[in-house]
Amino acid sequence: MHMKTVLILLILALATIFALVCVLLTRGKAPSTCQHQPPEQEDTDDGQSLVFADLTPEEMVQVVQYLQGNLGVQLVDASRAKPSDNCIASVDVQVPAKAEVLRFLDGGGARPPREALAVLYFGNQPDPNVTEYVVGPLPTPVYHRDITMQKYGGKVPYHRRPTLSVEYKQIAGFLKSQVFPTAPSFMGQVMEYDGASLAALTAAPRGFQSGDRITWFVMFQNVSGFFVRPVGLEVLVDHSSLDISRWAVSRVFYNGQYYRDMVQLESAYVQGRISVEKVRKAPQDGDFSSMKPRAPPAALFPLQYEPQGPRYSIRNNHVLFQAWSFAFGMSVNTGLRLFDIRHKGERVAYEISVQEALSVYGSNCPGGMSTRYMDGSFGIGRYTSPLVRGVDCPYLATYLDVHYLAHSQVSRISKNALCIFEQNLGSPLRRHYSNLQSLYYGGLVNSALVVRSIATVGNYDYVWDFIFYQNGAIEGKVQATGYVTSSFLHGDGLRYGNRVWEHTLGTIHTHSINYKVDLDVGGRSGSSFKVCHYTGKPSALGGLPPSLKQGKNQTQPLLLADRWEDSAAGNPPFQTAGVLSASADMNVKTVLILLILALATIFALVCVLLTRGKAPSTCQHQPPEQEDTDDGQSLVFADLTPEEMVQVVQYLQGNLGVQLVDASRAKPSDNCIASVDVQVPAKAEVLRFLDGGGARPPREALAVLYFGNQPDPNVTEYVVGPLPTPVYHRDITVQKYGGKVPYHRRPVTGKEYVDINTLIQRDLRKAPRFLAACCESDGTDLAILTTAPRGFKSGDRVTWFVLFHNVAGTGYYLSPVGLEVLVEHGDLHVSRWQLRQVFYNGRYFASMGDLEDAFVANLLEVVRIQKPRAEAVLGLMRPRHPPGSPGPLQYEPQGPRYSIRDNHVTFQGWSITFGMNPNSGPRLFDIRYRGERIVYELSLQEALALYGSNCPGGMSTRYLDGSFGIGRFAYELVRGLDCPYTATYVDQHYLAESETPKTNQNSLCIFEHDAALPLRRHFSDSQSLYYGGLRKNTLVIRAISTLINYDYIWDFMFHGSGAVEVRVHATGYISSSFLHGRGTDYGNRVGPHTLGTMHLHHVHYKVDLDVDGQLNSLETQDMGYELVKDPWSMQNTIERPYLRRERLERENDAAFMLNSPMPRYLSFASPKPNKWGHPRSYRIQIASFAGEHLPASSPMERSISWGRYQLAVTRRKEEEPTSTSIYNQNDPWTPTVAFADFIDNETITNEDLVAWISVGFLHVPHAEDIPNTVTVGNGVGFFLRPYNYFDEDPSVDSPDSIYFSSEQDAGMCRANPLACLPPTAACAPHLPPFHYGGFLNLSLAPPPGGL
Repeated sequence: MHMKTVLILLILALATIFALVCVLLTRGKAPSTCQHQPPEQEDTDDGQSLVFADLTPEEMVQVVQYLQGNLGVQLVDASRAKPSDNCIASVDVQVPAKAEVLRFLDGGGARPPREALAVLYFGNQPDPNVTEYVVGPLPTPVYHRDITMQKYGGKVPYHRRPTLSVEYKQIAGFLKSQVFPTAPSFMGQVMEYDGASLAALTAAPRGFQSGDRITWFVMFQNVSGFFVRPVGLEVLVDHSSLDISRWAVSRVFYNGQYYRDMVQLESAYVQGRISVEKVRKAPQDGDFSSMKPRAPPAALFPLQYEPQGPRYSIRNNHVLFQAWSFAFGMSVNTGLRLFDIRHKGERVAYEISVQEALSVYGSNCPGGMSTRYMDGSFGIGRYTSPLVRGVDCPYLATYLDVHYLAHSQVSRISKNALCIFEQNLGSPLRRHYSNLQSLYYGGLVNSALVVRSIATVGNYDYVWDFIFYQNGAIEGKVQATGYVTSSFLHGDGLRYGNRVWEHTLGTIHTHSINYKVDLDVGGRSGSSFKVCHYTGKPSALGGLPPSLKQGKNQTQPLLLADRWEDSAAGNPPFQTAGVLSASADMNVKTVLILLILALATIFALVCVLLTRGKAPSTCQHQPPEQEDTDDGQSLVFADLTPEEMVQVVQYLQGNLGVQLVDASRAKPSDNCIASVDVQVPAKAEVLRFLDGGGARPPREALAVLYFGNQPDPNVTEYVVGPLPTPVYHRDITVQKYGGKVPYHRRPVTGKEYVDINTLIQRDLRKAPRFLAACCESDGTDLAILTTAPRGFKSGDRVTWFVLFHNVAGTGYYLSPVGLEVLVEHGDLHVSRWQLRQVFYNGRYFASMGDLEDAFVANLLEVVRIQKPRAEAVLGLMRPRHPPGSPGPLQYEPQGPRYSIRDNHVTFQGWSITFGMNPNSGPRLFDIRYRGERIVYELSLQEALALYGSNCPGGMSTRYLDGSFGIGRFAYELVRGLDCPYTATYVDQHYLAESETPKTNQNSLCIFEHDAALPLRRHFSDSQSLYYGGLRKNTLVIRAISTLINYDYIWDFMFHGSGAVEVRVHATGYISSSFLHGRGTDYGNRVGPHTLGTMHLHHVHYKVDLDVDGQLNSLETQDMGYELVKDPWSMQNTIERPYLRRERLERENDAAFMLNSPMPRYLSFASPKPNKWGHPRSYRIQIASFAGEHLPASSPMERSISWGRYQLAVTRRKEEEPTSTSIYNQNDPWTPTVAFADFIDNETITNEDLVAWISVGFLHVPHAEDIPNTVTVGNGVGFFLRPYNYFDEDPSVDSPDSIYFSSEQDAGMCRANPLACLPPTAACAPHLPPFHYGGFLNLSLAPPPGGL
């Protein structure tokens, strides 16, 4: 080959290499899809928060050294002290007096001296006692002062001291060396005791009178989760003496019998006078009590990531998040505490802190019956356990260490014991969709800052949360997980709990938590802070850094780029230009070799470029493990398709023999089709098909027709079928309602509202000067809002309409002008409708003309209201600031773990069929868990909003939203705000007030939600060292209905524990009245002339539970106290909790009035037992704040009589499908359906039963409801929880379970799947383009009752 040619090729190859390297270098440094550029919030409080800071380890050391050298007594290390020694029990910060702190923070005063609080046990004194000293100033103390007298009024007697860890060890040694050896046969043959096979659990308090220190210790098999492995042996130890050698056994209990000591027990056993219950020896891992995963890891769960890093900052003990600022700390005894909590610079609370956690137990064993744990004495803060990244808190949370000094002279550290993170709650904080007057959407995602610690105190793990919302609200929440404490099951044990294993009684107990909340509302504002931004090197999208410590936001370097930079620097072709200036006589062979090497380099670089170019890779979706084997059975419940609706309309048009006008243009005197929906088959037919192999029921539709063009106008309902090609129809109105539905009861159509609007506009023109003076209006720019019901007696159709200033793009509901009109529109002929009355500013007039005359004659007090400017109107939801850094987002590294087919969804054992009734809203059918049906039907029935006001429109309003159309007005959801961005969105079709089907696109969403919380967990630091836990991930089915001003968020959630959660949140706009007279008797002033009117929200659900079959009974359980003589000390008495069980026999017994007490446990029970002999049951647990819906004397109360009851259980009947009717709204005085009639005292034992559940709350609008209401604190609902339905918690089989012990390397994938997250989850989520079609095909004709 010619040398020149070879050289040219070589030069081209080198140029190619150079270009490829440049591409690699620039591509490597290009920002990935997810740019981690977290804002660093510079905290300029100048260390002011340190006035509250916990002690540092160095300060603790200084305090200990000072006390050792200045008290004049010998101090023994508490970790080895005997009761007769002096020791330091604990050292904690002494928070300065509030007055001193506020002088420093707000008044420019001196910083208070930093001091410590030391608790000392003086056992080696003539008068043993507990003394508390304040030691200071830190860091180099020079004084101490005894504050015991000042604090408690006297010395603390020594017997009151909390038990030290070393004392428990001494008691364990006493039992092992001196007590158990006195019963060798019993301990060896019955207990199989080998010196280490039993674990002892303390009871508390310790005795029956002041001065006692006598404690029951309950024995368990010493295996993983020993708390549920009792062996029946309990020992009462008298450890009151300061001399350990004088400790003694006061009583021994075994299997229901008491003995003087172990010697007596041994004698009875040897002589055969003892009833022995041999407990099967458990394997060391605990078997059923173990938290080890029982299933291999599956597809990764959803994760939250921060596209541009955390939006909060942490400096020392101070946190900044958006408008929030607060200091945090940890009391060694009481746990998590917050100080100086400010919002927008103003102090809201000086202190919020946990004070105590109480557990009171009941049992027929002495240890259980005498237990009243006060966990503060054990140390809630001291037992704050290390948090596991990815289960206890989100993987990307900030984790902080906690230091404490207790029961030792050496400070201890709990690594990562406190976490702080921002949590996207997967729902709106506030939102409103408007299709009235103007089309717009406004909203804000509910993203909150969470401060969390988890204290493992014995068996229980308490999750302590303080949550800071963007609307200025703070939520304190505690959730309990861990192990139950149990007793040995014997005798009448079931009076005190439930059997949960062969010999294990899960004992009844209460949890009571006490908080201190020192609110300083409207106090002086303090220091400000400055927010700065910096840019760091971006990391791959979703990449999970190994640690985020002390709030120092870490970014992940692009290691591949760095490596290529290094290798490029030493790559021979890039060293010099010597190759290009090669002499002409260079050996051709050498050049060819260089050319081949160059080509090989090009090939390698191209390969790297191709693979590198795909990083971060798009998350690879894996198919859900649960295969949908429904085979179309769920379609028996399916909503109608648009094609089926068209077929029904065409059939009715051709087969009724009357002319049908399209409802969108029909007059009251016309006949029209009002709506068409699916007719769900009778339950018996459906179950024969689903369970019995019977034929598929015929598919039918329910058509509602308004017959106005008849001698006797009425509403008629027809069943039309079979679909898709109907050939028959049958009138079911009489069968369903007992007669024809009178025409005046029909819901108002959009066309009727348009005609009313025309009438009102015509009459408004009769008062031009008044309108110009009062409202700067000619009437055409006023919005008109309906009220309901319509009159005062059956047959009325007379409606008050409230007028508001209408500003495009805003919520006009907050701008009343003081004018309201009463329209009579009951006549079939629109021309005969008339305006009957006018209200303005507290006065009533016969007509607009009379109002105008009064104005002209200067006989009217006019409140002149300027027409609001668009940018200043109260209801404006436009953002007031440019977008900032995005908050946390959720993504699914391996795709959705649920599957949807038609109207059927499956998820980790769950199987649900979903649909949407155009009137009553979301409905679910055939809900199964692990293949077993739990609920046949779970459906929304009605939503009531009842108002008070001194204006006629407000005072007469009782909205029954089902008559407007809860399902029909469930509009398109906004991706990323109404639901997570990557949720699955489903269209819903309906036919109402038109002959043409309509589609609400993306109006239902389904997603798996990461709750950023453990579903269950336990950290064990006694007997064995391990951690077990499971993330709380739930499947959510959501729709949001916009009913005039309010937006209701309907959620149905499915948990891994087999529980179903139903919740509704209210947001949107409040409805208001014009402020006049004594208006504030009915609400709060929220604008210049706006009264936010008080109102009730009541929501009703139907829950047709089928627990292990159709035939169920209703069982209640609650706790009572019985005063009994102490079985081991008959001169004493004890208040023992016990379980009151009752089976309710009749419907009247199961109708729980709204304000009456209801048993705390109420369950649908099957006649079939679980493994442990208890009826398989599901418990109904209601979370509601509903008040009286209407006085019983009200003539319209029967129409909403479902609101009388928080819960009512009735026998299921096909003729009682719903608790209300769409016809009740316009004739509540003669209700078409009266729920109270369902309760007729029939037997409810072993019957097919339905639970009817009411939830609600009182809403007194306030300034913070402007511009619109937030969801925080405005949510209610209920749970359906398994109660002895399973033999154990079903979530133990979850593939997401985590477990590792001290003997394993938790950082290795094989031991801990969480350790696999950084490489596995480092992928880019696929985010579809944002699209919103919620305003398409909409006219401004007001569908839900506004004009």
